[in-house]
Amino acid sequence: MRQAAPLIRLPARLGPGRHGRARFGLAVATALLGVALLGTVAVPVSSAAPVPQLVVSPSAATPGGSAQVVGSGLLYSEDYQLQICGNNFARGSVDCAVTSAVSAESTNQGTLTITVPVVIPPAPCPCVVAALPTDQGPTVTGPINIGGAPHQAVPVQPPEPKLVIVGASLEGNTQPKEWLGFAASRTLVLKVKNTGSAAALDVTLAASIGSTPAALPALPGLSPGQVRTYRIAVTFPAFSVGSTELSGHVGVAGSSTVPFHVSISQHPWAWLIIFLVILQLMLLAIRNLARRRVARNSVDSSDDPGPSSDGAAIEDTAQHPVLT
Repeated sequence: MRQAAPLIRLPARLGPGRHGRARFGLAVATALLGVALLGTVAVPVSSAAPVPQLVVSPSAATPGGSAQVVGSGLLYSEDYQLQICGNNFARGSVDCAVTSAVSAESTNQGTLTITVPVVIPPAPCPCVVAALPTDQGPTVTGPINIGGAPHQAVPVQPPEPKLVIVGASLEGNTQPKEWLGFAASRTLVLKVKNTGSAAALDVTLAASIGSTPAALPALPGLSPGQVRTYRIAVTFPAFSVGSTELSGHVGVAGSSTVPFHVSISQHPWAWLIIFLVILQLMLLAIRNLARRRVARNSVDSSDDPGPSSDGAAIEDTAQHPVLT
């Protein structure tokens, strides 16, 4: 096999004396320079993630026709629904022609190409083609001009907060007193994110255990995009058996709320153990009473005298007198 030539060729022969040392120093310097250049070239260059986008062609179409949609920067290998939407997709799917939606799957590079039918959406234009992922993920839109469709300026929505519950759970271990049916103390852990464009100043939290409202404190607010974890002490009622659920909702005054549900399992096993111990003691007492009664009866039967031999001799003498 033919070997590759080295990148840096050193002198094959270095003569003695001053010239040899000079050539040797030059070769070492050249080798070090080459290594430095190679290290410089090998530094990787990072590239930014592509921005999700849809390109509609042609950008102007008439109802009854079709348009080609090319997407890039999408989720990898994800199923998308593509819909013609009015109102610039401001209210979501309510602005879209859902019955004319088509489905497509993106490639493992996050691209897709599909033809969509052009229809007049239920909301006035400005119109877009919206690609909605079937799983959780961002919706991507691309503008399209539909001839003959009504147009209306999209009202500017004021910024508002929007809360999303990232996680809800209960923390705390079962205490020995709970085995006797006493109240159970736990910590409600709520992880909440504000996905809206305005600060959530007054976060409201309402919850109940069954039909009994639970007393919960006021919660601090959230700025846009902020994630906060709330930890609230909760007491579950005493003498509960089985699964006990704490359900509630978190929201901002004047806006919609988001629900949550958590539960614990309560089983006062100590009462069952106490009942079994008492039952065992009762059975032992009954057994001991029966043993004493049997022993007493056996003693009474041994103390009762039977017919003696002297009495029999006297009776025989009476029947047969003895002459002296």
